[in-house]
This record gives sequence, structure tokens and C-alpha cells, in this order.
Amino acid sequence: MKTRLILLLLVIPTLAFSQTWDYPVKPESNDWNLLKSNKAKVEACQIPESVLFGIKTKELFNICFQYPLLNDIYAFNDLSIGINKLFKDFNGIRELFGRSNISQLLLEEYRSKLRQQEFLESEVSDIIKGEFIVSISTIELFLGLYEMRNEVDNQIKKEVVEILLEGYELKKRNPNYYMGIGFVTNIYSRYLIISKVQERTLDDIGQCGTYGVNEIDKIDEESFKYINRIKQ
Repeated sequence: MKTRLILLLLVIPTLAFSQTWDYPVKPESNDWNLLKSNKAKVEACQIPESVLFGIKTKELFNICFQYPLLNDIYAFNDLSIGINKLFKDFNGIRELFGRSNISQLLLEEYRSKLRQQEFLESEVSDIIKGEFIVSISTIELFLGLYEMRNEVDNQIKKEVVEILLEGYELKKRNPNYYMGIGFVTNIYSRYLIISKVQERTLDDIGQCGTYGVNEIDKIDEESFKYINRIKQ
């Protein structure tokens, strides 16, 4: 039964990705190796405008999550550099973040990932486990970025900060799987939301764009303060 459940978890994302458009070139293909520069790879991954604006938001999320260069955001010492490159390079992510009301979709995806933690104790390969861990951190980034870049109701912001705190506690209980960047994405996303709400600078709260995060306790403190203030 457990094996069947694991297989189902692996199949569901594939089925969800049965969409009207897919990347013409992917890293596992021979054609990908013929692309000799990052610029060439970026150009090959663009979604045609004739297709882009007609893609439903859920489907667009799946496409963006399968973007072949998505994990490049973690290739820099400062997350903000990788994020800015992603938005500069990929028209799909720019369109996704321009859609209204994707907060609930992102929240649903994140909750789903948090409920699947037993997956990490299964006998699947470390590569698949690593992909699962990175996917959680990437959704965390998406949550923080969307709330920062868009005018979102305070109740939604509170809900996002609450679920991020829940994810942070879960990660702390599983240090063998979540370490380094796994913690940074959560803290960074909460920082983005709180800094926008309070109109405070990076120096006011702490350095949070790099892998070496300072003043983590301060971010946690500000997170709880924000939640309690919205409840009142």
C-alpha cells in the first residue's frame, strides 16, 4: 500500500502537467546539449505569446514549475540575484505573477507539499527526495514574491506568514533533509512580506538575501508580531 501511494505521488505531478504546451527542448534531450550558452537555453524556453495569455493559471503554474532553468535561482550567493534573473529571463513567470488571485493556488500547493513529508522516509532515490525538497523551497519563494509584488489583502498576507511559520517549524524538526538554503527560502519569503507591510529596509530587519542569514530570531519575532496585529 505504501509503495502504491509513493507511485501515485510521483504520477500525479506528471498527470497534472498534461497540458496544451510543453517545452520544445529539455535538459534530458540531445538538443539541449547543442545549446551552448545560457542565453540560447533561455530563448529556447520562452512560451510563445500566441499561447501564453490563453493558458489557465493552474496550468501556467505547472509550466513555470517545470521551467528547465528554474533551479538557477539557487546558483548565486544572493537569492535576489537569482530571482531577478528568473523574472528577466522567463516570460512565463512574469505572466504568472501578473495574474490575480494566485495566492490561494500557491497556498494550496504549499500545504499539499507539507502534508507529504512521509515521502522523505520512503525508499525512493535521494535525487527524487532532493527534487521534492527543492520544490517546497521554491513554492516558499513564490509565496513571498507574489505577496511582495502585488497588492494583496492583509488577511491573505497573514495566512501566508502563518503557513510559512508552520513550514519553518516542520523544517526544523527534519534537519537531516532541510538545511542551508532550505531554511533561507522560508525566512527570506517572510522577510519580503514583512518588509513591504512595514515599509522597512533590509538593515532594519536583517540581511536575508544570502545563504548566510543573520538575525533569524528577529524575522521570527516580526512574523509573530504581524500575525497578532492582524488578528486584533
